[in-house]
Amino acid sequence: MTTIADIHTENNVSKNTEKVANVGTKRCLSPDPNSKPANYSQQCTINNTDKSDISELKSLILGLTGSMNSICEVMTKRMDDFEKNIPRQVAAMIDTKISEEIIKVKEQFKVDLNAVTDKINKMVTSYANVVKANTDRTTYDCFASRLVIRNLPETETENVVNKVISVFKDGLRLKDIQVVSAERKKTANKKKHGVVVVKLQSSAEKRKVVEKKRELKQSRNFQDVFIENDIPKAQRLMNNNLRNIVKAIGMNKLEMRGTRVCPKSNDNRVFKEKSPVVAGKSDVNQVNGQSRTQPANNNSGRGRNGGVRGRKEEGISDIYTIPNENMFYLCGDWNSRCGDMLDYIPGVDSLP
Repeated sequence: MTTIADIHTENNVSKNTEKVANVGTKRCLSPDPNSKPANYSQQCTINNTDKSDISELKSLILGLTGSMNSICEVMTKRMDDFEKNIPRQVAAMIDTKISEEIIKVKEQFKVDLNAVTDKINKMVTSYANVVKANTDRTTYDCFASRLVIRNLPETETENVVNKVISVFKDGLRLKDIQVVSAERKKTANKKKHGVVVVKLQSSAEKRKVVEKKRELKQSRNFQDVFIENDIPKAQRLMNNNLRNIVKAIGMNKLEMRGTRVCPKSNDNRVFKEKSPVVAGKSDVNQVNGQSRTQPANNNSGRGRNGGVRGRKEEGISDIYTIPNENMFYLCGDWNSRCGDMLDYIPGVDSLP
């Protein structure tokens, strides 16, 4: 391989040779091609040494270049790996931290939500109680001063308020009763007069009217008029249903007195037998219309408080036996009438 340095070296050698030839033999125009100067071998040795150094340097430079290329490739790869892995690691760290914080926030939110829910439930319950109390109070206040008048004669051009005031003044002799409103309800039966719903100024005035309503029987104009307490529609329906039940199963032995179911006082088929009464009272038995008196039996611990209240006759006990071979119906508190306690009476408290 011939390099620029080698070319320059040969040119220098040829020039030097020409100079030497000119100095040694002036008359020779050109040197002998077969002749060689004395220092030619030394110059070749120097040239060979330079070539080896240059080749070695060239090989070192090539090795350094390869190493630099390898280093660049490694650096590029590492940088690529960093660019790819760092966002993933950072994202994973952020997700983990956020997940932990979200779990804490959820737990705290559940606690707060449960507390708020409990408060809301308590508020709803209290509000419902308040509304119910207010409703009950309003209903009570509404019916506390209201009355119902039945069989009050009806005319086409009537002033209901004036008629009610006339009933109070002329029939009951109450002149200080203030009527707030009076309304006649329509009825489907044209033969009957519609009831009149009256609202008074206060419950005290209503009490006065109720206390003196019996005097209407002695009045010539209002002897067929009845004054009753106004009750809600639900209560009226329940009373009507109970009245129908009593008529169906009572077989004319029971009757309604207000909201109570009582035996008819003129029914001689209902009687009692061997029932103890209060000391000092007689035991009255009504059997087929005949009455007889027996001495009071004081051995039993039963008093008047153990029977059914509401009888007009004070001497008649409230415990009844059942006639033989007749249908019967029992109404009452089964827990207090049936059992093996001390007040248990064989033949009376036994169920068939």
